[in-house]
Amino acid sequence: MEDEDIKKETQNLAYPPAFKLEVALFAKKHSQYAAAKIFNVARRRIFDWMRQIPKLEELIAKGHMKKMTGRGPKNRDIDQALYTWYCDRKARGNRPKSCHVQSKARELYLTYGYRDMKCSYGWFKRWSQRFQIQLRYSYDDEILEWIMSRFDENMSVNAQELQTYGLSLIQKEDPNFKASSGWALRFCKRHKEFMSSDGSFPSKLPHHLDSRVKTFRRVLHQLQQEKGFPRSCIGCVDELPIHFNNILEKRPGCVLKHSGIDTADVSVILSILADGTLLSPLVLFKKDGVEDEKTKELDLYMKGSTLVLENQSTVTETEFLVWLEKVWFRNVRTPNFLLADSFHVHTAELTKKLVLKKDSVLAIIPRACSSKLQPLHQGIKLRFRNYIEECFLNSVKSSIGRGEGKPNPSRDTVISWVDQAYTRINLDKEEILRSFKRADIFQ
Repeated sequence: MEDEDIKKETQNLAYPPAFKLEVALFAKKHSQYAAAKIFNVARRRIFDWMRQIPKLEELIAKGHMKKMTGRGPKNRDIDQALYTWYCDRKARGNRPKSCHVQSKARELYLTYGYRDMKCSYGWFKRWSQRFQIQLRYSYDDEILEWIMSRFDENMSVNAQELQTYGLSLIQKEDPNFKASSGWALRFCKRHKEFMSSDGSFPSKLPHHLDSRVKTFRRVLHQLQQEKGFPRSCIGCVDELPIHFNNILEKRPGCVLKHSGIDTADVSVILSILADGTLLSPLVLFKKDGVEDEKTKELDLYMKGSTLVLENQSTVTETEFLVWLEKVWFRNVRTPNFLLADSFHVHTAELTKKLVLKKDSVLAIIPRACSSKLQPLHQGIKLRFRNYIEECFLNSVKSSIGRGEGKPNPSRDTVISWVDQAYTRINLDKEEILRSFKRADIFQ
């Protein structure tokens, strides 16, 4: 153990021949152990020098006087000052990246008169090792924000896209970085709870996102004090895309595979109110046949408690305006307050104009913060998805059992699943109330 400690302290030093010879002769006269203790050199190294005594004597005779050098810091005071600066920034929630540390180091070295100090990325890695600073996960927060932002935008996110983004982000500073499939898998395992687009989790968001959440909550609390919206006029909305093939391909583990709303087989627009009401879901199907754009009409009808729109299975401004007119403003008196994520349909000009015309308020959740601020993400949306997926898997089992192969559920079947999910969840008003309480958007 003693030898290993000495080795760690001296492994980067290059000793001059005169020193090596002195240590070797001392060890020959006394012992390697004594020489190691007195000269603070590993015994393995002394053993090698003892075998090189003739060569060392020859080098000294030729006047070879190489100075003791190494890859240690040029100035330990600068190193320590840089580390103090780093810790201060990190404690304030603004952890410096490698480029910021390199820039600050050049500034400090220049102040001390070192004009030739480049402070390369290699230097940064050695400096980090001296102070035991973890480099491997320094970009995790930014990558998590990118993933959760794509969830909010209802866009696809998979392991290949994660690798591409990680490479573009990290390779700028570390040219040797390889965003392999193994790296993507390890990232997903480290942040498994963040990989769901529908739910929440007990862990805190990265510091900069947590600050956004706290600021947004303060703004909403102040808005509620000024406007005094009753609970029956406070609600939220979100989209639930369903991909039947993805349900069958689900595998245990944490491989990232999230499909966007543009490829959904069916989409459902869900909304709840702060008084415990689950509003009627709007189910979107792609309309059969090809129609001319000029003559195309929306096929809208009610079936049970579910509103059905046959136009396309994704959500554009057209479908969202239908939801606002036929579900939101028809069931919630104005003025009212509606909370939505940063999906581009929610922030579209037509959406804003309609909400303003109805003398209501539309609040957009900061990007990548829906897991903490969206009440539907506190359990309701996930319950809805799980029920529909369970119904589909049961139909698959029944169909295969009859020897019919994988079923393609009819529209009526899907509507009945959505209607059953709605009925079940709407009975549990306490769960809806708890969802708003967990999101803490109003006091």
